[in-house]
Amino acid sequence: MQQLPSPGVAVFRLGGREHRLAAMQEAGTDALFFLFTDETNRDETYGAGRELEAEAPVGDKVVRDFNRADSPTCAISAYSLYLLLPRQNRLPL
Repeated sequence: MQQLPSPGVAVFRLGGREHRLAAMQEAGTDALFFLFTDETNRDETYGAGRELEAEAPVGDKVVRDFNRADSPTCAISAYSLYLLLPRQNRLPL
């Protein structure tokens, strides 16, 4: 099993609550990506979660646009693998 490094945690506020997502980073790139689930994964989106790419952080800031979250390739193909998302990346939203 391959493990990807996590360079840190992205923190954001929504609905008056603080949320955290562990970032992941593939070797050779400064860009980050996040694997996460939320309450839409039951009926509206792929059950195992979604993925979100983000450009490299500028200083201590990273911009994530959840409107750009995608279903992973395994949502449409039985012949692809899916990374297991970090347990802490389950959003109660």
